Amino acid sequence: MRFLSMLRAILLLLIAIPSPSSACLLCPLHIPPRPKPLDQFRLPSIQKIVHTADTFEWLCQNGSKLDTVSEQCRADVSHLFCSLTQLIRSLRTECPGAAEAPAQCAECRQKNDALYRENKWVLTWIDSLGKMPSGISDGNYHWLGDYEQCQRLRTDGLFNGQYCLLEFLVPDGVLLNAGQCADSLEPLEIVLGICLPANCEQHETRGLVEYVAEHQPIQVQFSNLLQIPNFVSARSMMSRFRCSPSRALPFPALLLLAVCLLWLSLVFAVSLARWFRPSLSLPRPLIALSLQTHLRHALRTIRPPQAPFQAVQGLQCVSAAMLVFGYAQVWVMPFLENIGHHYVLLDSSLAQPMVNYSLYADGLFALGTFQLAHKYALGTAGGNDSLKTRTRLAQLVRVLKRRFLRLLPLYFLCTLTMAFLFAFLGEGPMWSRIDVAQRCERNWPTNLLLVNNLFGYSQTAQFLLLVLLALWLFPRHQTPLLWALSVPSVLSIIFPLAVALLFDTPPTLIPHQMNQSSFGPFANLLFLNPISRAGPFLVGLVAALWVLPRLDHQKHLLRALCPLGSFLIILLMALLLWTPHWLWTRSPHAFNQIVPWSFFSALYAALHRPLWGILLVCWAILLDASRGNAMSSFFCWRCFHPLSKLVLPVLLLAEPIALSLFSSLHRPVHSTLLSTVLTWIGILVCSLIIALLIDTTLTRPIRWICAGGEENDDSDDGISRMNGRKAAEVEEKREKWLDDDEGNNEGRH
Repeated sequence: MRFLSMLRAILLLLIAIPSPSSACLLCPLHIPPRPKPLDQFRLPSIQKIVHTADTFEWLCQNGSKLDTVSEQCRADVSHLFCSLTQLIRSLRTECPGAAEAPAQCAECRQKNDALYRENKWVLTWIDSLGKMPSGISDGNYHWLGDYEQCQRLRTDGLFNGQYCLLEFLVPDGVLLNAGQCADSLEPLEIVLGICLPANCEQHETRGLVEYVAEHQPIQVQFSNLLQIPNFVSARSMMSRFRCSPSRALPFPALLLLAVCLLWLSLVFAVSLARWFRPSLSLPRPLIALSLQTHLRHALRTIRPPQAPFQAVQGLQCVSAAMLVFGYAQVWVMPFLENIGHHYVLLDSSLAQPMVNYSLYADGLFALGTFQLAHKYALGTAGGNDSLKTRTRLAQLVRVLKRRFLRLLPLYFLCTLTMAFLFAFLGEGPMWSRIDVAQRCERNWPTNLLLVNNLFGYSQTAQFLLLVLLALWLFPRHQTPLLWALSVPSVLSIIFPLAVALLFDTPPTLIPHQMNQSSFGPFANLLFLNPISRAGPFLVGLVAALWVLPRLDHQKHLLRALCPLGSFLIILLMALLLWTPHWLWTRSPHAFNQIVPWSFFSALYAALHRPLWGILLVCWAILLDASRGNAMSSFFCWRCFHPLSKLVLPVLLLAEPIALSLFSSLHRPVHSTLLSTVLTWIGILVCSLIIALLIDTTLTRPIRWICAGGEENDDSDDGISRMNGRKAAEVEEKREKWLDDDEGNNEGRH
């Protein structure tokens, strides 16, 4: 019987372990290399365009290369190169002198002038091409050209073109001359803007560009630019090719847009009707669409004064803010023109709390599980065994239902929007740089089914869904359950240690410092693996179910230890945050031979995540036991109560918002320290505002409809006419189903 209980607990534990990245939000799939001096690379010759006139004329005359493309593409290519050939011919043709042959001179000049006027639009096309800017040695690899000129040619009917970005990997010529291995090179990644025929497919345009520029095509995994290909020659090579999307929306995008507009129209219509006519009687599903009710409850700061662990909300909000700041310093890198300045900023010691940002995700795991398990234990305490069994089952179903209703509407909307609509929302030269829409379009079914992290980091879209499933606890079998939890706890430490030693993976995710060849094993075996990320989850679970009951009679001791304990916790957190910086800035030879550098790095990879969870949970317990001091008052601040409900939506929305802010700009950003900090704050604020809007217009109405409305029997007007005590009871009743912050309102004695 005990064996069956243990086996059942293990199975439930495996189900309850959260997927650390149901989609790869934290994966840095595109990190520009560190800038190097310009003379260290073999750049394409500028005079090459002048000497390719014969190739242009051959393509104008429908050369054999055009036989492999479609008829419409052939017509656009011939139009471009014929006009370019005629323009070059008009500029090269020398007319006889007016004194020697005036008639021939006039005829020649008129002919050249006619050719020039007819084909002078080619000068605009040439002017729209990307040119070498200043600041190459500081990382300005964006040779974007002029997006508006390409669009103007198409609007005026002169050339049916589309703006495209070609990314070239220019090999390191100095290292090649030194005879070093080709796969150890870090190339210069150039982004070149060019106006290309719109009727050509991507593979057709790629072949033509490679032919004209005499580039050798290579096969690489473009989903991860951290994997540098094996160079076969010293010539520059085109790695990626992306064009601006068509302005015509496809059917899935139109359908999604129509559904969203219809839903918003219905929400605003019901809200306005209830605003102007409060006594209007509406069907119960329509009452669920009232913005007045949902906004009031979404922004509510009132909570029971004796609600336990109010500091958890503050810790969650601070962790989420630091996590978004850490994301932002990676997202901004492909859009900077002075990437060298950003690398200097990330290498500084003061920036390490933002650089080592993956720890904050583990903190959210530990705090969320601790809060959920504590509420669940309180909700199932007391009563006879049969009643407790039914209560546990009812609690499990209720928690799963409310958790999914809280997250899935926003998650589905965000995934479908990124897959079908996001690429058509903006335009400009930088908009073509992002590829998250293409990856989401390929993988949206696996995203919706929450199984996308089973396919590896290169096949995932960048979203995070933190689903904390409730564990069916058995108070009568606490000892077998504790032993069952110890097995994955030990595995979550041994497994990362073994992987780090065998594959020489980095100790944690520090994108700008990582070895490019080790990122794949690190992401698939450690970063996205539930076994290696189960430590913080189990820490919160064990602390809520076994540690807290044994601390009920130690409140005075905890209150006395709070100042010293908080100081030690902050000190240990700083040690965990700065250790990777110390590991990478110190040479392996600086370590003692007794403790090799690789073992120390692997030890950090195995222990830092559960240790971070332990520190955060201990801090939450100390802050709850010492209410009234300055630090506890800050983390128990009432404004964190509504903000904590938006933590997971903010993490879902932060990356699309950041990408939209950067990619919608006309030119790359020239960052400074102050502008970088303000940009991070702007991303967080925009994410909070949009998360609040979606929560009140989509998530809460859907939760009300799915709940059937039976919990909300009284309208707002009825509440206003009741006495204060009855109104408080109804408000508390409504709060239980509208506000599903499980650790606040339901976790009461």
